[in-house]
Amino acid sequence: IFLAYGIVGITQAAAGFFVYAVIMASYGWMPNRLLFIKAEWEDEYNNNLEDSWGQEWSYGQRMMLQQTCNGAYFLAIVQVQWADVIISKTRMLSIFQQGMKNNVLNFAIIFETV
Repeated sequence: IFLAYGIVGITQAAAGFFVYAVIMASYGWMPNRLLFIKAEWEDEYNNNLEDSWGQEWSYGQRMMLQQTCNGAYFLAIVQVQWADVIISKTRMLSIFQQGMKNNVLNFAIIFETV
């Protein structure tokens, strides 16, 4: 249980938060600027919210960026889950020795992706 929730869960969450923060920073929203601006961020009448670089963002632009970050967060979680299932499957033998012959597992990976 410690491995599943303690290590793997924290790693998945950290990967998601890292991707979220990188995307926000690449668009000008540094983490220190994002602290405590939830009310301003979600105010649909505030169309001139300034980011860390001095650019003004409209409500629609902020929501589009937020949706992009949410999608990237989800994708990061899925990719870490792929890695986790392959790591869990190949604890004793390498992936090249064991192979990926489990059709149920292969279907589950594809189903999770699509």
